[in-house]
Amino acid sequence: MKQVKNALGIDETSEEDISAIAGELDVNDDVVREMDQRLAGRDLSLNATLGNDDEATYIDFVSEDPVQESILIDEEERHNLKDDIRQALKSLNEKESYIITHRVMAEKGMTLQEIADEFGISRERVRQIEVGALKKLRNIPQISHYREDV
Repeated sequence: MKQVKNALGIDETSEEDISAIAGELDVNDDVVREMDQRLAGRDLSLNATLGNDDEATYIDFVSEDPVQESILIDEEERHNLKDDIRQALKSLNEKESYIITHRVMAEKGMTLQEIADEFGISRERVRQIEVGALKKLRNIPQISHYREDV
């Protein structure tokens, strides 16, 4: 549009000029009005000072915090992981699910002996069930890609 305005020798855009530009570009007058308004906004360097007496520049106020998009992506990934784990735990039987939830996934996991006492089985049997459950989880595609050691 700037090229057409320059070719037609137009600086300020009047209604007459809008029609001429629209005809030249083969578009509706409203499209030209909208573009003219958008182009009327001035470009500004981020290194420009804020005022005459102020040495601060626009770039001084640009945040270095993670952008909203990154935050939302991280939140969505955590949510998806929780959903995938919840689904994966459904593929385990009651003992396997209990052991994975209370021993592997817990912040302060239960000991083999504590779980053995809970179910009335040996520590070795708890360990065997844990190994088998982890093996099952490794074979679930939506879980196996999160962590290599699952």
